[in-house]
Amino acid sequence: MKKRLRKLTAVLLAVMLLFTAMPLAASAAEVTEQEQSVGASSGTTGDCTWTLNDEGTLTISGNGAMKDYIAYSPYSLSDSSPWGPWTGLSVKKVVIGGGVTHIGDYAFTDCIRLTSVSIPHSVTSIGVAAFYGCSGLTSVSIPDSVTTIDSGAFYGCTGLTSVTIPHSVTSIGGAAFYGCSGLTSVTIPDSVTSIGGYA
Repeated sequence: MKKRLRKLTAVLLAVMLLFTAMPLAASAAEVTEQEQSVGASSGTTGDCTWTLNDEGTLTISGNGAMKDYIAYSPYSLSDSSPWGPWTGLSVKKVVIGGGVTHIGDYAFTDCIRLTSVSIPHSVTSIGVAAFYGCSGLTSVSIPDSVTTIDSGAFYGCTGLTSVTIPHSVTSIGGAAFYGCSGLTSVTIPDSVTSIGGYA
């Protein structure tokens, strides 16, 4: 019964991700507006700080966890900004400094020009939909400090061709690599005891 309940929960989570976090198609005018909306070049995110330079390199530094963001919803009454404040098409490279322990939920959602991300050995978890829709990512190196890859973490990263899950990871959330149509190779170690639905 417990196993069945877990399976049902994983399937429901995957279905919720499919319908609540679907990226919205942007017209050319919306793209320009979105690029211009990344006006700030620095700020804070949870226990960390961030800077975005003119070349599109976003650097996250500090000691502790990044903020968890929310999925965009036109029905949300929250004043919280959805996704990271840098979300837009100008982010091309993400450098996460040593000391950062958690990549926030929805942190880099729809950063479609993002081609490179550097994750240090201080990171222990990759949040829900953290790289959702980052179709420009071609490879990602997950360090052996990471124990959890949350639901939808790399959902829709169509440019990814191979993924090696380190031996430190014990759980892979539902829909974690869903829609990664370019994947030809995935290596999962024996340490993984839980893989969610549609992963």
